[in-house]
Amino acid sequence: MWEVVREDFAFVPASSLYFNRSNRRIRRWLSMAHWEWLWAGRDSILAIEERYAARSQFDPALLKRISSQGVALIHVNHAFNMGVAQKIAALARSAGFARPEIILETHDVQSHRYGRSRLANYFTKQADPPARILRDELRILGQADALIHISEDDVAHFRRALPDRRHFLLRPTTRNQPPSLPDKARSSIDFLFIGNAHHGNIASIQWFLTSVMPRVSGRGFRIRIVGGVAGWFRQHSPSVYAAHRDIWMDEQPQVAEIYESARFVIVPTMLGTGASIKLIEALAMAKHVVATPTAMAGIASVPGIEDAVRVAGNAEEFAAAMLDLAGLPEEPNLAGLDVYASHFSNACYQQALLAILREGIRAACLLTVLWNGAAAVVPLAG
Repeated sequence: MWEVVREDFAFVPASSLYFNRSNRRIRRWLSMAHWEWLWAGRDSILAIEERYAARSQFDPALLKRISSQGVALIHVNHAFNMGVAQKIAALARSAGFARPEIILETHDVQSHRYGRSRLANYFTKQADPPARILRDELRILGQADALIHISEDDVAHFRRALPDRRHFLLRPTTRNQPPSLPDKARSSIDFLFIGNAHHGNIASIQWFLTSVMPRVSGRGFRIRIVGGVAGWFRQHSPSVYAAHRDIWMDEQPQVAEIYESARFVIVPTMLGTGASIKLIEALAMAKHVVATPTAMAGIASVPGIEDAVRVAGNAEEFAAAMLDLAGLPEEPNLAGLDVYASHFSNACYQQALLAILREGIRAACLLTVLWNGAAAVVPLAG
């Protein structure tokens, strides 16, 4: 896993990478996490995850670096890492430096994602009330100075909820993109879906197999469902797995190669929020796509997207779009490539992120000046 993390950071110059982890387990009655949860008033799964992550042990080299150099900016990936960021900020303050500027990536409206997925609280074993998750999400996000969002809808949502914070739009990208247009001769899959075994993907594939698959059966389509979701069906729904034995493929080390071997991509998302990475990957790989409105929700306002993706609102439309695509000559999705290059490419992402972080550094430098100035003017006691 650590090697995968290193690969993900390969596109940015990094002088040091540190890997923090907690060896403690979340267990009812037998772990500190459970007693902390009781003390906190039985809060939501999001709050539990934030406290758990905050118990990570820091690399000694990182501690030394913070103590000697301080930290100007902390870029936080996901709300549940805010506790870690606060620990780093406290370390910098205790070493005599100003509090770092904290910028957090929301990735989604987590109260919506946790609620729709019905994720169970670790201790109650039931889904938390939406109001409780929302309360904890806003408390966690409110500790950041600025927030980064993946869609215009998320920006609008959080501007209303946290109007005193700075908000930025940063569309997601993907590392899976071809160096050139794919070779037509390599196509060995007609319709491809790639996904992990999370609740949204499981529900989406269940809908596809139940409602869409019967409408395209007998056509000889080479359909492949690839990734952890395939393993989930093999283990938890063996009858469904056996009924469609030829379509499943386990996780593949090189996702880009699987995309290159496919003619088309399907994104039958029925449960999910935010921007669909699967859809962005398909555009990056110049693949024609059939997607549901739910899959499109996070990027529907992107200029040109309506010409790059076939949107199907129900099972009948989804099957019809698949049949229509299958009858067309195999050609790259040039409209999709244009949308990807203009809004989701690695270059777009890096430029936008750099501008956001520069703004954060500027605010951090101003904060440092103000903090140092305030520290220099301390009234005498009495």
